[in-house]
Amino acid sequence: MRKLTMVGTLLIGLLGAGASSAVVNAPVNIAYPINASANSNYFKVSFTVTCPGGMNSVKWAFDTTNSVGGATFYDNFNTQFLHKLGSGWHTIDVVASCGQEHMKFFVN
Repeated sequence: MRKLTMVGTLLIGLLGAGASSAVVNAPVNIAYPINASANSNYFKVSFTVTCPGGMNSVKWAFDTTNSVGGATFYDNFNTQFLHKLGSGWHTIDVVASCGQEHMKFFVN
């Protein structure tokens, strides 16, 4: 009886979770720099973009206007690089054809 109850609870939990497509990551995910983090002048940048099939595009910049790069891709784009900025508060802005994310961070 206990085994049947555990299986029933598991099934109810799985059905209640909804479709697997409802449990996906955001289209744009900035991993580094971390929001409101303090960084040295040379700091790591890492982000992933996942858009539905077909041709997609992404552009990234610092402080909205300092364009750093861009790419066209199918389904998924991932990049990592080191960059140097002057001291103070900055933002990294990643804008893709399917979403965007902005992260504020501090450079020592």
